Amino acid sequence: MGVPLFGWMAKKLFGTRNERMVKRYLKIVDIVNEFEPAARRLTDPELRAKTTEFRKRIAGGESALAMIPEILASAREAMDRAVGIRSILNPEFGFDPSLLSLDAQALFAQVKAAADAEPPRAPEGDLAGCEGLVAGWMFIDIPPALYDAVRTLYPESRPPFRARPFDVQIIGGVVLSEGQIAEMKTGEGKTIVGPLSCYLACCEMKQVHVVTVNDYLVQRDRDWTFPFFRALGLTVGAIHPMHMQGAQEKKAAYSCDVVYGTTAEFGFDYLRDNMKTRAEEQLQKRREFAVVDEVDSILIDEARTPLIISGPAHATLPRYDIADRVARHLVARQNEWGAADDAVQRSKEKVAGLEGDIRNARDRGTIPGMKSEMDQERANLRQLEVKRDRFTQFYELELDKKQSQLTHDGIAEAQKAAGVGSFYVGDNIDLPHLVEQSLRAHVVYQRDRDYVVAPDENGQLGVVIVDQNTGRKMVGRQWSDGLHQAVEAKEGVRIKEETQTMATITIQNYFKLYKRLSGMTGTADTEATEFHEIYGLDVVSIPTNVPIARADWQDRVYLSQKDKWDSIVENVKSFHDVGLPVLAGTTSVERSEHLSRLLASKHQIKHEVLNAKHHEREAEIVSGAGALGAVMIATNMAGRGTDIKLRPFTRLELLEHWKRRNVAPKEVNPAMNDEEILALCWKHMAQRALTKEVVADHEASEVRQMLLRHWVNERTQISEGKINAMSEEELCVQLDLQGRAPLHRLEVWTSIEAMGGLHIVGTERHESRRIDNQLRGRAGRQGDKGSSRFFLSLDDDLMKMFAGKAMLKVLSTMGMKEGDDIEAPMLTRQIEKAQRKVEERNFQMRKNILEYDEPMEHQRRAFYGTRQPLVEDIGIRTAVWGHLEESVHTATEDFLGKLHVPNTISEWVREHCGVSIEADRFVKKEREEMEKIIRTDAMEDAQHRIRVTAAEFMSEGLETDEWDADGFASWAHTNFGATITAEDIRTSDRSDVIRTIEEAAQERYANFD
Repeated sequence: MGVPLFGWMAKKLFGTRNERMVKRYLKIVDIVNEFEPAARRLTDPELRAKTTEFRKRIAGGESALAMIPEILASAREAMDRAVGIRSILNPEFGFDPSLLSLDAQALFAQVKAAADAEPPRAPEGDLAGCEGLVAGWMFIDIPPALYDAVRTLYPESRPPFRARPFDVQIIGGVVLSEGQIAEMKTGEGKTIVGPLSCYLACCEMKQVHVVTVNDYLVQRDRDWTFPFFRALGLTVGAIHPMHMQGAQEKKAAYSCDVVYGTTAEFGFDYLRDNMKTRAEEQLQKRREFAVVDEVDSILIDEARTPLIISGPAHATLPRYDIADRVARHLVARQNEWGAADDAVQRSKEKVAGLEGDIRNARDRGTIPGMKSEMDQERANLRQLEVKRDRFTQFYELELDKKQSQLTHDGIAEAQKAAGVGSFYVGDNIDLPHLVEQSLRAHVVYQRDRDYVVAPDENGQLGVVIVDQNTGRKMVGRQWSDGLHQAVEAKEGVRIKEETQTMATITIQNYFKLYKRLSGMTGTADTEATEFHEIYGLDVVSIPTNVPIARADWQDRVYLSQKDKWDSIVENVKSFHDVGLPVLAGTTSVERSEHLSRLLASKHQIKHEVLNAKHHEREAEIVSGAGALGAVMIATNMAGRGTDIKLRPFTRLELLEHWKRRNVAPKEVNPAMNDEEILALCWKHMAQRALTKEVVADHEASEVRQMLLRHWVNERTQISEGKINAMSEEELCVQLDLQGRAPLHRLEVWTSIEAMGGLHIVGTERHESRRIDNQLRGRAGRQGDKGSSRFFLSLDDDLMKMFAGKAMLKVLSTMGMKEGDDIEAPMLTRQIEKAQRKVEERNFQMRKNILEYDEPMEHQRRAFYGTRQPLVEDIGIRTAVWGHLEESVHTATEDFLGKLHVPNTISEWVREHCGVSIEADRFVKKEREEMEKIIRTDAMEDAQHRIRVTAAEFMSEGLETDEWDADGFASWAHTNFGATITAEDIRTSDRSDVIRTIEEAAQERYANFD
């Protein structure tokens, strides 16, 4: 018992490991701040020259560690100047120079004149990678005095005219440079942190690869940081997939000091380089330091899928059409069993709910009636189970593993539907696998959730996989093992060739190739163990620059999907009506479109949908998502890495919005004062809850109080007597606790921030808590207000897969009926427990992938390690002579060895008779002896095959007329030349049929030459 006490005391005295590390970093920040005044006095050319100075000093033996504060002070100044203050010259931002002092205005006029005279430059040389011409104002040197004047005008570091990294961002830069993970909450400016650590590495003459989650962010972040790197005399490039970027452009990108790209592109370039035959065609020469943005998404979520370069696998196309037809038949046949099983599950939920109602009943008089209802439902449940068992289950689903398996009845039905005889003989041996893949395509993989059907660059429709963690299309990716082709057959699009692996590497093993690895994300702490175990990376949680002001409300849980979606729509409507922007996160394209239809049909709410079908408009959609009353539906964090900025609005825009949403009457206008507007609004809204006469007979303040009481009575369990005794503020506090839209605190607001900030609606929990936290993290950035709420139902995939029994227990404890919702910490704990189960399962899957890849990793390193010197023309003569000597030695052993002739005979027998006989059995045997061995073994093998196949075609459990006589007759003729007919099989005894085919086999082998 002493150790835990000491651990507790140690934490009290010395703080947690994270707190101790942050204290150490704060000391570094203090030194950085001491260097800052000197950095501010530098001219632009002097600041650019600092990089060369730092590199020389480090090359001369000075400690890079000791130079960190000085290097970061220069980086901070470059960021503030190049990304922030220089924007005063950008016409897009409309800087007003009249706000400057007179001296500064004169300086600005000189600099502006020089900028206007500077022509734009082509994206060549150190500007390669920029999209289009680079504006002239980017190249003008600005005097330090003008930089200082803008700092005085805008003392806070906020875009567009300031970009000075905060102290916490400096800490992030140091954490990354040390090869650790910086956990920084959403909105803390990770885009600034990455370049700071890149600069530290560049001063050590290292090339840096910055890895991000998609091609849009690759180009956006490269372009955003380009002025910073240029201000320090460095180059920055971006790599894209082959269909977006030519080989020469990519080669130029890889020659830069800093390279931005996606995991897939860096990984595929590594694999492609190791398939090239000329060293000059290889691109990725250096893997020194990687900074992984959204490190959890890349090293955790994407790590379940290895990177694979494929080539054609089959000379002929497998029978996907037959498999698809069989799968459709099985799904149709199972509909009756499925409907009956759904009824059983609903009955179980009803019983559990009644148990909870009885346990929690306030009025004891209602208990006998509920007990009677429960007894009836239990009797009904038994009947439903009996009814279900009358139907046949042809396949079982394992949704958590994304698998489906045929039952024994399912295999028999599938063979019958295929009409090609037994699946387990001859050429049919591939059909069980193809049918199971087709079944998965039909019952596990859903269109607009797991994939979309979209045209390619030639306009031809095809199946495109959707990334389950980001909701984005994964163009060019294919499921393996025939699953992709099964989905294509299901959708009726052109079936692509099945592929085989030409080169592969897991994401884990790819990143282990880097000498130093680091990462940043808003949500890493839940996966800290995995980062440490698999990658050897520690997580440092960095405090926020400003405390988080977001309200995260308890989950609401409903019995059915319908109740849940109705509640979601009402929640979105209530926040939209007030004028707050709303972001609704869904887990699939299908669900985002379902919510879109509901919002449009029920309340005519204008909204934007951001999913795999509309990702091209991502930047445009996200930029408007923070406007007054904006509603955006986003699939699985599509838009991640992009700020949703709260936009300003006018008094007129607010009032017009209220009129459209029936919050304010038509006579309201901006010329009225706030009291007049609010009085009209309260009376207008009260007409929907109170009678018109009551509203007309009372003052606005009285109407407001009556309406507040009505809302509290409607939305809480508080008794009417207590409600009537409450003051207005007490009523508002009760409504605040419900986490609803702030209609009860209606004001003529001047900003969305004052109104309450961005509201997040989660339409179901994701498999990972981390992705839920990322959705929440879209609101409340940099201390902004915000709110979030998740809505769940017992029909949600996560609940069905992992929390079914636990939820029945909760229902049995608390009680619940159709239309009811539950908010309870116990419920949230059960949901998080289910999520932890999934996270543990996924962690185990990733560990297994790594373990399976370990032998291949040794092979890959050995093979690529031997191959690369040859590609670079190093030691070719020695290698060739070595291989020649080895080949001669092997051939001599083979052809002069005592088993050469027996091995040749064994191979011939396997090829022509289909029988495997060990070569040792032919040693020192005469021709007649060998013939006897071959005929005996071939006959034994034939007898075994005939009996196994007979059991398939003529199952003992079936009537004679149910046998597949045609199939068996065809098989017997093809394999042994038997002349038995289907009619002979149907009219003969089972043992006679087998004997007839065995005799045919014996005759064939007896006459075999």
